[in-house]
Amino acid sequence: MGEAISHLQTGQVSALQSYVNEMAAILGVPSVELATAEVDALSEHLQNVYHPGQSGPSDVNFLYVMARLMPARSYIEIGTASGFSSMAIAMALQANPLNTEVHLHCIDRKEKCLFDETKDVGFVAIAGQAKVPKVKFHFHRGTDSFQAKDLVSPKANLAFIDGNHQHPWPLQDILNLMPVLEPGAWVALHDIDLPRIALELQKMYPGETIEPRFGPQYLFQQWPGRKIDGGNIGLVEIPKERSTLATSIERLLSLPFETPGDSESRKRKLRAALAAAMV
Repeated sequence: MGEAISHLQTGQVSALQSYVNEMAAILGVPSVELATAEVDALSEHLQNVYHPGQSGPSDVNFLYVMARLMPARSYIEIGTASGFSSMAIAMALQANPLNTEVHLHCIDRKEKCLFDETKDVGFVAIAGQAKVPKVKFHFHRGTDSFQAKDLVSPKANLAFIDGNHQHPWPLQDILNLMPVLEPGAWVALHDIDLPRIALELQKMYPGETIEPRFGPQYLFQQWPGRKIDGGNIGLVEIPKERSTLATSIERLLSLPFETPGDSESRKRKLRAALAAAMV
């Protein structure tokens, strides 16, 4: 499953610093010392709950530390909703002293927030963008990863995929991003433990129908090369030699699709995206 990293539940400075040190060691990058004010700001952000389904504190901590450790010129997010995670990512990019200007591309198929259609996608990040002057937000509403090659510049070394979880959508998203990802880029995948979580929720709410979506888990499990398991969120490295992906992708294509429609047509799109990624 990849190298495991501890599953943080808190934003306390002592715990978060040890988490930074642990992830830095796994990634093979220098660690950084977090200022108390920086962690206090993150802790305050984590207290805002806009929807029960938003990324939880431990997952946001993971995203924050990932962005805090690695300098970036461009970062891509697939699936923005309120912009809660986007803002935490932006805070980390702002705090990294090696960053000067970072383009944060927020791609979402909707114009309005998934769970509050009175508000635009990314409304949390819009409200907080004055706090992160190094970060230039680009909200690509009404689009998806198929348009990424025309939207993202410069190429990104960091990305976060939290869109449609039905297999093979996460695979389609990561392949669509390949042309605008640098070799060796790291991509975070949300909800890699969703099938287990869905089963637990189903036990808690037997009157509800809770579908276990396997897309992120399949992608994380089958991904070749370096990866980090953070519980319900994972990190995979884009291999410098992208031809190594072919065997794993064929295995993913053999798994039952959860998306409606013609599976063979979808497979053709995925193989076309793989071919484009090799260029």
